[in-house]
Amino acid sequence: MSLFNPKDYQLPSFDEVNWSETVKNTGLFICELKISRERIGYPACPKINQYGEIREEFPVDINKCPETWINDFEFYQKYFLYGFSAIMHPYKPHVTERRRKVFIYRYLHGLQVESIGERVFFKKNIVTDESKISMIQFSTALDLLILK
Repeated sequence: MSLFNPKDYQLPSFDEVNWSETVKNTGLFICELKISRERIGYPACPKINQYGEIREEFPVDINKCPETWINDFEFYQKYFLYGFSAIMHPYKPHVTERRRKVFIYRYLHGLQVESIGERVFFKKNIVTDESKISMIQFSTALDLLILK
């Protein structure tokens, strides 16, 4: 018996993922996240700094919001941060930062691969791969990943 079994933590290959269903599931979650953020006064998309970290830019007095809105926001924000923190490269922090930026730009802001490449200064194929890896990592953390 081993203490840590790497097979339990390996991500599937790109070919094993049912992309349409995984993106659909993740999109439903992101839609609810954006709704809950806007209801309490935050922008729909979280802001990120140059290191790929989430930064909220202004305080919101959530005490003026209905309790159900606050509960929804706290629920979706907690799980978003959990999934976002799963976007990771094990050895290279700069790759983690890039992946997180690509995820935010691609799936929350809806930017095209070419536009993201201009922002993170990488070619289309790297942005495409990082986009897929970040989707797999995020969706796996939240149990939204669907395999073929």
